[in-house]
Amino acid sequence: MKDRIIELENGTMLYVLERETYQNKNYILGLKCDLKNDAIDTDNMLVLEVYTENNEIKTKSVDSDVVNNVVAALLTKFRKEK
Repeated sequence: MKDRIIELENGTMLYVLERETYQNKNYILGLKCDLKNDAIDTDNMLVLEVYTENNEIKTKSVDSDVVNNVVAALLTKFRKEK
């Protein structure tokens, strides 16, 4: 599980559920987590764009249209896997 946890620039810990490439950009779908209390916030999912800058992984918020398209792409992928 710990290999799927990343720390965002603001110190928030995020458990990465899935990765997706959409329109040549990389995105992650994740849940906020608290390692000290072994807790994952299942009420709110985040979709963030992921990129590298100066050899560091960075994330960027995206607008609701991108979120909807990335989630739709993930759902299509999951349906194909079944």
